[in-house]
Amino acid sequence: MLNVSALDEVTVNLPSGVATRSQVRAHVLAVGMRTIALEANEKADVLRLKEHFSYPGCYLTTADTDASLFAFKGTLVLAEPVGDLRFVVDDHVADPDQATKILAAFPVRITRSPPGEPIEGETISISPYVILVTTDEDFDVGDRVQLELDLAELDLTLRPQATVLRSGGGAVAFGITEDFTKERATLAHLVISSYRAKLSGRRHHNARSLPEF
Repeated sequence: MLNVSALDEVTVNLPSGVATRSQVRAHVLAVGMRTIALEANEKADVLRLKEHFSYPGCYLTTADTDASLFAFKGTLVLAEPVGDLRFVVDDHVADPDQATKILAAFPVRITRSPPGEPIEGETISISPYVILVTTDEDFDVGDRVQLELDLAELDLTLRPQATVLRSGGGAVAFGITEDFTKERATLAHLVISSYRAKLSGRRHHNARSLPEF
């Protein structure tokens, strides 16, 4: 389990000799299976890393709520826009249910296999791996379905295949099939954008809260 969550502040410790500063402070935008999306606190720290695209042998550290320190070894990768980073953890695969998700209500149509009449539903939460949908229909765990997800914010419709992970209480969790990498990437972008906006709002609020002299 990756003991880190969206909006946590973390430190990435770089191998010796990589840059003039040995650390990069950043905030977590989202957590995936092995990849942690980060936004650097200071873009200047990232500009010092432009000599290479990726930096293996780094350590990401974060303080847990119990004041214990967690460290993960992995590779730091530069991403766009400038200031964005990806930390790929070595030898770790997380539970898809633990990936960062957002609460969002998007219309979704579900078609069973073999094809039948589409079933209307609405998303409750979204991650790049699992979509939780509210619907009155019953599904069995393991059922394979075709989803049609209308993302109004992106003016886009995604049509991934999925498998039922859980069902009950008027909600169904659909796991997106691994082959649909573009759809997963689009949902990851949606999650990251949401938490980037939250982080920006928090920083703006903190800046306004500074005492005047």
